[in-house]
Amino acid sequence: MNKENNNLIDNTKIALFKGKQIRKTLYQGEWWFSVVDVVKALTDSDRPSVYWTAMKVRVKDEGNFQLSTICRQLKMQDKERGGEIVTFCHGLNSKDSDGKKKLK
Repeated sequence: MNKENNNLIDNTKIALFKGKQIRKTLYQGEWWFSVVDVVKALTDSDRPSVYWTAMKVRVKDEGNFQLSTICRQLKMQDKERGGEIVTFCHGLNSKDSDGKKKLK
């Protein structure tokens, strides 16, 4: 296995939370986690992307805050559809559009 393949294996992994898989990727030296996977792990929702979309709308309506401002869309593997898809991700040290740390 060459060095590039080793780096890919080291940098794109699956995390486990309560026995559930959460996709993660290394982006700019920081681990970023799939928001939809975290929602699924926390809520046991059968449709976590619908849950995430409804939650974004609800939070915006309640407090004039957009959850998507603290997330970044990154490509991740999608086993169900095959290949890579763009998905909302959140990093542990992510900052919002004003440069303030959020959700730490």
